[in-house]
Amino acid sequence: MKKSASKFIRMWEAHAMPASVGEQANAYNFSHDKNLKKRCGVVEKETVLFFQKGIGVQFYYAVKDLDKAATFGFSRFINKKKTKQYLADAQKAIDFSDDSYSDFLTVDLKSKNLQELLSFYIEKLKVYEASYAIYHACQPQYVKKIEQYVQEKLKKAFGLDVANEIYSTLTLSDEYDPLAIEELGWLEVVGDIKRQCSNVNKLSAVCKARIKAYSQKYVYLGLVETNTPWDFDYYLARLKKDIKKDPQKEIDELVNKKIKLKQKKQQLIEQYGLSKEIQNICNNLAEIGLVRLAIRFAWTKAAYVVNNVLEEILEKSASPELGQGAIFQYRLDELINALEKKIFLSPEEIERRKTAYIYFSKDSINDYGDKVIFYSGEEAIQKKNELIQEEVSDVREIKGVVACKGVVTGRVVLFTWVEEELSRKMKEMKPGDVLVAGQTRPFLMPAIRKAGAIITDEGGITCHAAIVSRELNIPCIIGTKISTKVLKDGDVVEVDAEKGIIKII
Repeated sequence: MKKSASKFIRMWEAHAMPASVGEQANAYNFSHDKNLKKRCGVVEKETVLFFQKGIGVQFYYAVKDLDKAATFGFSRFINKKKTKQYLADAQKAIDFSDDSYSDFLTVDLKSKNLQELLSFYIEKLKVYEASYAIYHACQPQYVKKIEQYVQEKLKKAFGLDVANEIYSTLTLSDEYDPLAIEELGWLEVVGDIKRQCSNVNKLSAVCKARIKAYSQKYVYLGLVETNTPWDFDYYLARLKKDIKKDPQKEIDELVNKKIKLKQKKQQLIEQYGLSKEIQNICNNLAEIGLVRLAIRFAWTKAAYVVNNVLEEILEKSASPELGQGAIFQYRLDELINALEKKIFLSPEEIERRKTAYIYFSKDSINDYGDKVIFYSGEEAIQKKNELIQEEVSDVREIKGVVACKGVVTGRVVLFTWVEEELSRKMKEMKPGDVLVAGQTRPFLMPAIRKAGAIITDEGGITCHAAIVSRELNIPCIIGTKISTKVLKDGDVVEVDAEKGIIKII
């Protein structure tokens, strides 16, 4: 009997990435390194990473694997000991990435020869892979079942409204997430500069050095997402805006918010006599949500480093065959052959990959190299269409999961991670607009702070949108699956984040 084809769901999207990085994110993590999969707790066997010019990178998972991930995640994250082990492993990955990034900042790439650069590139790819794999193991599908379990128990005991209040409060971390840490650090910089320099247009050398050092610490945040670096110019523009504020007052507000959160948690626990089981699970989810952001920073750093080293390899090789973006189309084994043996991809193959390529991991793959299913050009597009059918009919109402309550009507501003003008779009976004995205990411924080409501395709209480919406008290609906396919810029929608319904008006 012929085995039926798997059904796939798109989970995230990104800009074009080097083929070797896509290979690490998909073919290697999900097919080859069994020890890595076991250590991180990655259970997917069938995944699709598809790139096409104009739409960027799309990542799909098989539905049956998402179900497995939910079951696996439930057994892991309901258990305090297993959760503690995962958090410890995650911290190791974060430290590994931090150390690697610090190492990168001290290395003079120009002084390395081509072979040294290639070895350095492979070393940094492994850092990316390690942090990405551990990050993947707390994706929304891994916490879906445990979220449902807690929510059902709370709803049965206290009703929907109280259940939502308890759940959304207890699953927020008492600790500062990486974004809050960056914000607090920046406010301290602003406060110091405000005291030292009365004119922001005539900064002293000391103040400029302070901004430069801070920008070097966080430059990768913009570069990986949209090629808009959080560099000196970015922070200088931010300074001109933020210096008008009272930095200490804003710091105090952030600190007091955490104090109030702790107090509210304790009040809810006592008021409703919440069991230790509920408290422990919610605390586990809060810690997972916190570390999830930290791991994102970790693999973002690693990807930034990888891109920088690849650029240096291109310059050092002086090979015309790798120029004009060709080097980004090489898989790792192909890049090694090109640099060491001068075996290059044909110009025709380069053009095919610039048009489209696809990695497809299946149950049967258990080795590396030729057994990784890879197509380019029109064949890649045909294979993607064969594997995945995406159809959205005329939809006027969209449903999702409430992450933060409220009802808002506003104009849609749609963010996709393949747009080239995200920075401009964020600046043009008006306060009260409804932010719609496949998933939110740290880069979108300026837009998020303007948003009257947030809607995402991705779901899960540990996702970025769920965390920041509750931190900032912005009505938010997650897990809609189809919002970015149905909604478009300028649509007027009612976001009912009491019932989890979006209506197109």
